[in-house]
Formats: sequence, C-alpha cells, structure tokens
Amino acid sequence: MIHINNISKKYANKTLFEGLSLHIRPRDRIALVGENGTGKSTLMKIIAGLEQEDTGEINMAGNITIEYLPQFLPFSFSPNITVYTEASKAFAEIFKLGNRLSELEHLMGELEPDTNKFNRVMTRYSNLLEELNNKGYYELDAKIKAVLFGLGFVQKDLNRKCVEFSGGWQMRILLAKFLIKRPNVLLLDEPTNHLDIESRNWLESFIKDYDGAVVLVSHDRYFLDATVTRTAEIYAGEMKTYNGNFSKFEKLRIEYIDMLHKKAEDYEKLTDKTEKFINRFRAKASKASQVQSRVKQLEKMGKVKIPPKRKKIHFRFAKAPSSGQSILKVDSVGKQFGDHIVFMDAKFQVERGDRIAVLGKNGAGKTTLIKLITGELKPDSGTIEFGHNVKLGYYAQEPSEALHPTATVYQEIYNDASTEMVPQIRNILGAFLFHDDEIEKPISVLSGGERSRLSLAKMLLKSSNLLILDEPTNHLDIYSKDILMDALKYFEGTIIFVSHDRYFIDEIATKIVYIKDMEVQFYNGTYENFLNKIS
Repeated sequence: MIHINNISKKYANKTLFEGLSLHIRPRDRIALVGENGTGKSTLMKIIAGLEQEDTGEINMAGNITIEYLPQFLPFSFSPNITVYTEASKAFAEIFKLGNRLSELEHLMGELEPDTNKFNRVMTRYSNLLEELNNKGYYELDAKIKAVLFGLGFVQKDLNRKCVEFSGGWQMRILLAKFLIKRPNVLLLDEPTNHLDIESRNWLESFIKDYDGAVVLVSHDRYFLDATVTRTAEIYAGEMKTYNGNFSKFEKLRIEYIDMLHKKAEDYEKLTDKTEKFINRFRAKASKASQVQSRVKQLEKMGKVKIPPKRKKIHFRFAKAPSSGQSILKVDSVGKQFGDHIVFMDAKFQVERGDRIAVLGKNGAGKTTLIKLITGELKPDSGTIEFGHNVKLGYYAQEPSEALHPTATVYQEIYNDASTEMVPQIRNILGAFLFHDDEIEKPISVLSGGERSRLSLAKMLLKSSNLLILDEPTNHLDIYSKDILMDALKYFEGTIIFVSHDRYFIDEIATKIVYIKDMEVQFYNGTYENFLNKIS
C-alpha cells in the first residue's frame, strides 16, 4: 500500500535517519518506537506529505487516503463551530448530498404532480436517495456519536463550541473526526496523551477492529501491547522492524543484539585466522587459491555493525526526612465550583510508605483533590490534616513554579540541588531527556514539554517525604518512564499520584483512590486488585 524506500532526513548538521525503509500494508498495526529526538514524528509527517524526505522515495497508490494526528493541535477551531458539527466534517461530501436531497424534497412539494418537471425531479430524488442509502447516510449520526461518546464526550457536549474546551479535549475532537472519517491509513502521534483510562480502552478496541492501516507513536506500553502487531524501532539513525507488540519487541531486540555480538565475535575470530593464514602462506603459490578463498569468505561475511548501547541511567531521590506513621488524613472533605459539585464527604487516611494512585475519568476531580491536598484550593467542607514532620514535594500537570529564562537547563537544576545530589545532576537530566549539549540550552527556548520535564527534575532533587505527582509521565518516553519508576520504587517516603498510564500505575500503586459520580472511594491493594473489585 505504501512503500518507503531508503529515505533520509537531516536538520542542519544533525542526521535523524538514513537508508530507512518500511512497507505499510493494509490492516497493518505498526508502532514506531525510539527515544525522543530519533525522528518518529518527522517520519510520520513525511508519510503524511507534510515534510519532504532528503533522499529516497515514497510510493503509494493514488487513491490512498491518509490522516495524521499530531501531538499538538495544529490550528484553532472556528469560534462558533460545535463539537458535533466539527466531527461531522468527516462526512462533509455525504452531508452535502443529504442537503441536496432535502432541497429536492422541498422542490417536489412546490411542483404539480404528474408534470414532466416533477417526474424529472422525482427521478433525481430517487437516484440520490439510493446513493445515500448505499453510502450509509442514515447511519452517520449514530457513527459520529459512537466515536464522540467513546472518547469521553457526553450528549450535552455535542452542541457546545469547540473553543470552550481545553486543549486536551480539543485534541479529542480532532482525533474523533479522523476516526469517523476512516481513512486507509491513520497516523497517530501520541493519541493517548489526552485520554483517560476508559477512553484509552475504547480506542484500543476501535483500532483492533479498524479496517485500515494504523501507524502510531505512543509511550503507553499497555496501549502498544493491546494494539500493534509490528514494531519498527528507529535507533542510531537506522530502522529495524520486529513482528509482534512492544513486549515481544523488547525480547526480540535483546535476542537480535545478542546475535549481532555473536556474529561480530565470529567475524573477529575469522579475521584473525585469515590474517595469520595469509601471513604464513602468502609466499607459497600452492596456497594462493586457499588464501583467496579465505579473503572472499571474510568479504562475504562482512563486518558487523552493532547499534551503540543505550546508556543505562539510574538515580535515587535525596534521603527522605523521618516522619510519623500517619502522613495525611482527609476527613469529610467536599468541593464544588458554583453549582457543580466535584465530590462530597471524601474520607481516607494515608500512612507512611503508601503509594496511592488517584483514578477517575477526566473531569471527575482528580486534580482538584490533589490541589486540595497541596493547599492550592480550600475545601468547602471537612478538613485535611498532615502528620508529624511531613515535607511535601509537588509536581503539577502545568507547573506554575517560575523558571529563570536566562539560566541554562544545568544552571536551573544546579541552583536547587543539595550538595549530596550535585553528582547526580547529569544523570537526572539525562533521565528527563536532556542530553549532551541540551543541558546548556537557555530556559527561554524550551518547549512546554521540556519545561515540564525540567520542573519534574527539580522537584525530585528536593528532600521530601511526601511526593504529590499529577501526571508525571506525560512528557516522558518509555525509557525515561522506566528510569522514573525505578527511582520511585526505591523512594523511602510516601507517594500520591495521578496517572492514566496503566503500566506506571500497575508498577507503583499499592492503594487506590477512585473518584466517580461525586464520590471518593478508597481501595487497599494494587491496581489489578482494584480492577477485580470494580469489574
């Protein structure tokens, strides 16, 4: 369907990839994986026709339809357009025919029956009605609503203006339009970034049943494992494709690298033997053919190119100050904004060493609860009390902590680091995707995602015994998430966090706070235990 042949792309003096080839077949489910900055999004844009490859070519049939969902909204919605109207643009041509059908109905009502003009209009009406039936016109409304509801919208949202929604919800509107349109190829760059767990589950099912091809970038392991059947890794400027989901890819990649190391060892051994043989018998004419045979064998085998090893990064939090056994008590807490009640009578207790995941649909009140705990908001009823010597470390979804625009990344984090943490600064920056020269970038040129990662890194340097984390993995790739998870597992204090990343929740949480229908429920046990209890 789409043949990508030997393409390369370079920006300034940096080569993203070269000699990259990929065949996208009908009903393929392909994950593009690799560290941040390896060119995954750029490759998506090249396939979508939004950027041009430097060398190589892309061949596809002329009737192939492609839709590309970027990480961030690429435009502003018209001020007065509603959610339903924007989503229905996926069927714009069919709706035009529907409007024409209505015009013909109106025209027939104005004409005298049994006239030639009436009969001509009636014939056009009948033909158009048949065409619309064949195109499923009368099922379009149900299809549009099924996708919108699946992505978390409710009936009352459909007639709201798109601009009334947050950026994350506007991205859902764009995603809905593309899913409704059902092109031959869907290119999805981080489609789960703005979805809660329920919507992610729905999207997984949609992709499984989708009759086109899907190429996606995601840092959600569960989502990748549930949806993809091929994994294409861009690493060190090259691409290697593996059959299977992400978990299978990780195993196959280890086996592949081990095989390359074995081939490299065999090549070195053969090279050594061949050189010794040549040096020993080069003067003997009777051995000339054997010498040539050894040389050809070596040339045929070829020197093995081994991808450079990923640098393993580990860091540990600053030592947590001692605290009492009771960390936090939430007693009969309620909160509302105007007439909107978020939740009522919330009650739970946090003990030292707890790892508590706060779960619920988008809009259920997770961030509100976090802000009540941190003191950014005041409860309308009830109390929140901290235990003895609790030292709070807080990472917000949209960090409000001021960063110094003239400072470099390294200077910003160095100024906040305790003496014991200074040796770990470069490791921590590397874990949060600031590598090599990037640590010398001034704050003023950082993107929103980079500023969030830097704010997270700064928070982790501070000595605290209660970490409050609101979506800490949003701007991290899979490898950085692993580094953060490893550090959190060794953290000596207590953690309360909001996340939609099921793998992250599964690995960290030992208790669950679940917000649903204005009620805050508390569950002892892991995420898997929680799912079993509510299923």
